[in-house]
Amino acid sequence: KNITLVWVHGGGASRALFRPHASALARMGYTSILLDLPGHGTQVDKRLTLESCVGTVRYILNRRCGKVKEGKPSRIIYVGASLGAYIGFYILEKLNDRFAGAVLLNCGQNVGPDCGRKSKAGIWLLRKLSGNLTNKTSMGAMMSLLNRSNADYHIGECNFAGGMFFQQGSAWFWLLR
Repeated sequence: KNITLVWVHGGGASRALFRPHASALARMGYTSILLDLPGHGTQVDKRLTLESCVGTVRYILNRRCGKVKEGKPSRIIYVGASLGAYIGFYILEKLNDRFAGAVLLNCGQNVGPDCGRKSKAGIWLLRKLSGNLTNKTSMGAMMSLLNRSNADYHIGECNFAGGMFFQQGSAWFWLLR
């Protein structure tokens, strides 16, 4: 297929979120690059900012795909979920010569500067709560919502198996301003 998919997870998650997807697509001939955003997974100690996200994606692309070659069209697709999708708009603007297209998942809510009152209230509440969340309490709360059916088990494994990273939760909301 000669197409590379760059997978960017949501807030609190890690690259492990997309392992099942990448594995299934590899069997069909697609290449996947799974990365951790700053403040998450293997980069848990790095500060989460829009520029640090762009820098992470740029570094991974240069390392795995090489530099941009003049006149050669990109065969790279950006796939972002939730926070990875929202910041994807910024990343795609800054690195537009690197991507042939994008798939942006779970980012339908307007959370930008012109968002409505409900969104502003929700963002304010989450920003306040995120400063008091620990990984243990956040994971416990989320796991308690899952029933133990096979479908819920698969969702839990896919979403939470790689660990959740909430230390920089308040930074997520500053990225969405």
